[in-house]
Amino acid sequence: MKKFTGYGLVTGACLFVSGALVFQSPHSSHAANGSAIAAVSGTAGANIANSSTVSLSPRASIQPFQFSGSIDIDDGQNGGGETLDVPPGKELVIEYFSAEADLPQGQKFLDLTVQTTQGGNTVPHSFIPVFMGSPVPTCTGCGTIDIFVASSPTRLYSDSGAGSVRLEALRNATNLGGDVNFRLSGYLVDVQ
Repeated sequence: MKKFTGYGLVTGACLFVSGALVFQSPHSSHAANGSAIAAVSGTAGANIANSSTVSLSPRASIQPFQFSGSIDIDDGQNGGGETLDVPPGKELVIEYFSAEADLPQGQKFLDLTVQTTQGGNTVPHSFIPVFMGSPVPTCTGCGTIDIFVASSPTRLYSDSGAGSVRLEALRNATNLGGDVNFRLSGYLVDVQ
């Protein structure tokens, strides 16, 4: 016990000092090319230089967002997808992705993606499905399925518009069917 005496005071001092830190760009020229300068003082705030679309000031209008969707992969198909519309005048920020999926035993997912459009650029973002196991069939004549799960904190952005977010699943076979249940959470921000 004796050798830990005083560590609480040192730890407290370190936490106090780290809470009072101010982060600055090491070179003044970096501030002009889009780098961020953030200061921690009485109130929290962030200002990202050269950004015309995202403002996290206390006056920003942020609306929580959740979405749950399902993709049925039919017999004869190797994948499927579903689109999500982002309301006009809003930008979607996706902060968390999760998916639960089942396929006939022995089949594998090749890809689970969330495709977003930001500033006219459409980009697919891949998430890695992890095999969880094969439950015992619950009915006579039911085939055995393999269960996969993918989940991850993330930060994806999408402009407003019909179908500006697309969820896709791709497997390594086409026989029998499977399904994927996607879940997204984040927030909508008013476009300025």
